[in-house]
Amino acid sequence: MLQNLRSVYTISNVQAPCSLQSDLRSELRPEETIATTHLYFNRYLRYIQTSGSSDPLDPPTLALAALSLSTKSTESPRRLHTLLEPAYALLLHHPQRPKADSSSRPPSPPSRTELSIPSRTYDALRATLIRAELLLLRALGFELRLHPLALEFLPRYLERAIEGGGASQKVLSGVRNTAEELDRMRGDARAASGVVDVMETGVGRDARASIVASYKRYRVANLFTPRTIAAACIYLTMEMRGLRVISDNGNDDEALSNWVENVSGGKVDREDFEDILAELRRPDPVS
Repeated sequence: MLQNLRSVYTISNVQAPCSLQSDLRSELRPEETIATTHLYFNRYLRYIQTSGSSDPLDPPTLALAALSLSTKSTESPRRLHTLLEPAYALLLHHPQRPKADSSSRPPSPPSRTELSIPSRTYDALRATLIRAELLLLRALGFELRLHPLALEFLPRYLERAIEGGGASQKVLSGVRNTAEELDRMRGDARAASGVVDVMETGVGRDARASIVASYKRYRVANLFTPRTIAAACIYLTMEMRGLRVISDNGNDDEALSNWVENVSGGKVDREDFEDILAELRRPDPVS
């Protein structure tokens, strides 16, 4: 079910009434809702482990309850039927993956009419979801805004990383002067020159996706600060693109320490940074 959260959220966007869609501020940034969903999911798992509960929510119900609550905490609320309909179709009628040698087209997605409204099935599912939300709220201590997400630190951390992080002052000065010139450009001039916001670059999009995916991991969601998550995801994103932190004097370890210090403003511990890098480099247990 976790793999299908984005599908449920996307379908709920399409099904939501126009009057509701016009008021959704997170329409352009569903990543915040999905990341929060993963965070709630893993916080509930930690609650179950520490409380010793003998009657935990099953994963599909927990995932849907976490998604429903996250749409509210990120100010993009959905009516329950817009979540239940695609979730019901994905859970009960998800098509089998076609074989590698099959030339046939993939099956069409299930129709939303498969869950009739009103019906006893819908009423039972709705009641189950509401009860699951209450149980999840209790596990979260009735606090939906647990702490800022790593996504909130991404723009300024990424700008610092692109400016050079631990690079020499000479290099940073030239890059900063260029950045200041771009900031002074008017909107129409920026558009005409093809200048985009740092978050709309390939690195920005990849780092944002990396942060969202990182919250699927139990250890990341429960053990590391949002600042640490943001810095690590930026570093790994740049590393995947062939960009590495190196030093002119050959002391790459010191250069990495300087990079973490400069990008995070001194608010990320180097040891924690190394720990989360090791965690994120492990195979994703959910995918």
